[in-house]
Amino acid sequence: MSYPRIPWTKEEECLLKKLYNTEAYEQIAGKLGKTAHGVKKKAVALGLHEKKHSYKFWTGLEEEKLKILYPDNSNVDLALVFSVTQQAIQGKARKLGLQKSKNFRPRIMSEIMKGNQRAIGLKHSEQTKKVMSQKLKEFRAKSETKRKYREWWDNLTEEEQRKIVEPAQDAMAKTKETSIERMVAEILQLLNIEYEQEKRIGKYIADFYIPAQNLIIECDGDYWHSLPDVKKRDKQKDKYLRKQGYTVKRLPEKVIKNDKHTAVKQALGS
Repeated sequence: MSYPRIPWTKEEECLLKKLYNTEAYEQIAGKLGKTAHGVKKKAVALGLHEKKHSYKFWTGLEEEKLKILYPDNSNVDLALVFSVTQQAIQGKARKLGLQKSKNFRPRIMSEIMKGNQRAIGLKHSEQTKKVMSQKLKEFRAKSETKRKYREWWDNLTEEEQRKIVEPAQDAMAKTKETSIERMVAEILQLLNIEYEQEKRIGKYIADFYIPAQNLIIECDGDYWHSLPDVKKRDKQKDKYLRKQGYTVKRLPEKVIKNDKHTAVKQALGS
């Protein structure tokens, strides 16, 4: 819930000083008609913030209650129970040597997931409920759309799937020309070599294809093509292309940047 920004009155400041050390930010904010952030900000301005965590006086009964509740509850939840800050809960738990249980799951989150806001002292406005309901309907509609699309896609043959995917892959490849590919293209143009860039061959896309020599030139970035998985795919790609009758030459990034003219000429065999 949001409130308009209204200057603090002297009465509100006095009430803040009275309540600040005994109640949580959210509770004070509700009583003053302010936001929790606004309460904290004002407390800092009044010099109250530094005293907040050390003020709480814990009775023996409260300590025993904390020992029972702490292992299976979140700090947010306990802050509401004991009317203190989350930091105060953490500090007292450390002093008592308390730890969360192995199967701990914040109760506040589990209750929210169940839709049981009342159990943790939270209530949604009617407007919030309408928005949440609308969002839930949209989410379910999107999930149903995705399910139908996945069902439709799975029923397609491999050939039909490839016909749908390949045009998009080709278009994407043409828009992702790397700097070393531009260098190689420049040299090929200077040498008046006819070539096709980003040529699809089966399920692969070759960086450069030289029809006169039935040659494929691949430009390998030093980082990307040094990765184990990429190296494995490169070998599979080379094996497939050679099986189709193509000659494959790979030009590393260092070689191209060191001397692009010599690198391309060597790949052309001239």
